[in-house]
Amino acid sequence: PLERRRSEAEKLLGSARELRDGVGASPEIDRGLAHTLMACGALHIQLGDPALAEQRLREALTLLRALPPRSGSDHDEDRATLSHALILLGNTQQH
Repeated sequence: PLERRRSEAEKLLGSARELRDGVGASPEIDRGLAHTLMACGALHIQLGDPALAEQRLREALTLLRALPPRSGSDHDEDRATLSHALILLGNTQQH
């Protein structure tokens, strides 16, 4: 079941990258791609592949840090997402 999830997650990631390449980068697309990368990273941690997890999470962090700041609850959501990515990245160091 986890291997199937890995395959599905990587296909979804490929689709997100294709969308970004086809339409061009925008904060909304980059934010969605970062979330997809984080989900893939978390899955790779579960599957015992910390190197690939770290790669996905570092890419997510790069995208998240480059996003223009938002205000209000959107800003809080962005900060929480960034914090979550950093926690996940720390988990790759434990495996």
